[in-house]
Amino acid sequence: MANFVAYRDGGGRIEGRIRQAVGQFYSTRGVLPVSIAVNERELDEARLAVDVLGLRLPVQALGGTLVPEVWLQEVEG
Repeated sequence: MANFVAYRDGGGRIEGRIRQAVGQFYSTRGVLPVSIAVNERELDEARLAVDVLGLRLPVQALGGTLVPEVWLQEVEG
């Protein structure tokens, strides 16, 4: 089963929230997340934001995520 870290401190646009969440994830773990999960209503915007940010990460909608949240999948193992 995949483990996700939920970043709930977000505000503003999805691009900024993804940038902040991925930056915090990388600074504490030293690796990028496996994938990004967001609320279904933000899925299209999140995919565009990932492209703009130059991240090559899959983005998915995941039940349980709230609109201001960005969930990042941890590397297993």
